[in-house]
Amino acid sequence: MLTGETIQHVFLESAEDWGLTVAYAVTGSIETAERVVAEAVVVMAASSITDRSRTALQVRFARAILEASKGHAFRAPAGEAYFRLAPLSRAIVALKTKARLSLAQISEVTGCSAVEIESQLERARLSYTDGRPWLEKSPVLIASDDHWAPECPYWRGTAPRSDSDQADIQTLFAKYLEGDLHPNVATGLHMHFNVCAACRSNLARFKTTHTEWTRRVPDVAATPRFLKRLDRYGSEMAMRRLEPRVTPWPALRGMLRDRNVWLALISAAAALMLLYR
Repeated sequence: MLTGETIQHVFLESAEDWGLTVAYAVTGSIETAERVVAEAVVVMAASSITDRSRTALQVRFARAILEASKGHAFRAPAGEAYFRLAPLSRAIVALKTKARLSLAQISEVTGCSAVEIESQLERARLSYTDGRPWLEKSPVLIASDDHWAPECPYWRGTAPRSDSDQADIQTLFAKYLEGDLHPNVATGLHMHFNVCAACRSNLARFKTTHTEWTRRVPDVAATPRFLKRLDRYGSEMAMRRLEPRVTPWPALRGMLRDRNVWLALISAAAALMLLYR
């Protein structure tokens, strides 16, 4: 479990590393993104934190950024393909490519199902190439039991059994590169690449396009002004230490369970009644 000081570091590090990029993905404005992330940091500083794992903190912080960004959502009708996407789609792309969250984590942040997130990511990838598939052939995977073909001309039987009967090659490759495949499927696919030159070649082509697409997602660097603001918030959080707030209720509850305390209260009440009769 992380300490208060480490929690503070996770929020500030995330704000600088990918928080601005996610906020910018929704708002389309660096200045607004800085305000949104600063607001999210303040919200986190004032929150009661129970799950102190790094992953849980990053998910909560990403959710706070999206919540603070809602009123500033921006969409361009023309221009860069990335900004023609819906604000939520851009946020999902940024959370996947920059924050490197898993499908399950992005689902927790956005409230969308994993299937919907996969669909949003696929549309975003296709928008980068103006609707053209990243690979020439991308039919439904053909797999029987746990076997796959030793050679893969035109992508027939190219991989081990996938998570979905309708998964296509592009989705499978994307999940492989982004770490979202089930470990058994990923291991089987990796073993297949060792014996199949056709799949290795097409994965290499897909990976090149995937890398170029990821680089085209705007990456917002923190300005000196923003870093100064984060330092100030960091000092304030350090003073609070983000430790669970101590309330008098547990001690009071223990006192009320004490028989002697009740007897004393009854005696005091009786004395007051006699005094004011």
